[in-house]
Amino acid sequence: LKQTHSSLQAELKSAQEELDKKQKDQKNLSAAQTSQKNQLANLNKQNNELKKKLADTEKKLKEETTKLKQDLESAEAAAKKTGEEQDTVHKNIDELKQKNEKLVAENTKSKDMVKKLKILGKQMKEGK
Repeated sequence: LKQTHSSLQAELKSAQEELDKKQKDQKNLSAAQTSQKNQLANLNKQNNELKKKLADTEKKLKEETTKLKQDLESAEAAAKKTGEEQDTVHKNIDELKQKNEKLVAENTKSKDMVKKLKILGKQMKEGK
């Protein structure tokens, strides 16, 4: 009877240890899942912020492009009217073109970042 009791206690202890281990594993999995959800939420937030920044950048780019075109037209008209100021006008035109190219490059970079974040978000969703 003592031996049976001892073996039952050993089995009970073993079963309790296994139960404790499985509960711990379940808590760890639950924590990992919560962490992934938080990471996905953070990525979505960053994605939305970047979309807004991209929209603002595109708006600014359009405004700057329009302004640069107007400035370019004004500069070209002034160059035609006055031959003496032609060198200065061409210098301004080159500066405006460089500004425009820089803004286009920034816009492209922002678009690429948004694309990368979208891909990363999809990968995180699929990784669940």
